[in-house]
Amino acid sequence: MQIAKNHPERLSNNVITRPLMQEMLFPVLAFVSGPGEIAYWAELKRVFELFSMKMPPIIPRLNITLVERSIHSDLEEMELSLETVLTEGTANAVESYLDSVKDETIDTLFGTLKSQLEENHEKLFVHAVSLDRGLEPMLNKNIEFIQKQLNFIYGKIGDRTKERHSVILKNMTG
Repeated sequence: MQIAKNHPERLSNNVITRPLMQEMLFPVLAFVSGPGEIAYWAELKRVFELFSMKMPPIIPRLNITLVERSIHSDLEEMELSLETVLTEGTANAVESYLDSVKDETIDTLFGTLKSQLEENHEKLFVHAVSLDRGLEPMLNKNIEFIQKQLNFIYGKIGDRTKERHSVILKNMTG
């Protein structure tokens, strides 16, 4: 308190007191700000009320997005709207594109292999456990390992698809 009384020049406003001091000294009709400042000032409403001060209206600053010609061309080529890309991103478009270029035969073969393997492993499991219950934990671990390996190779096939189409995917994701 002594410093504030005797040497106020040594003190400076912090993130909370600056807007209050600003409004006390230079009240404004409205505060024009960006999205981050709007969220920040919204938190200060109660502080203004605590000091019996009226908070100025908060007006969002105009935001403009400039799109380079090459990006505009890429959007048109990929049939993506700028609004969708800005509001939702490109994850759905990337997923749709990958679905359109994936090999259906691989999916069919993978699904068949996986279901046949699981069926056959179940038969082996039932018979082996009927002979020796002590084999059950090992057989459970074995099917988990086999499923993990199948998913690994399926993932690698998907990675190769992404590599083959990397130029288009890079354009979609920036």
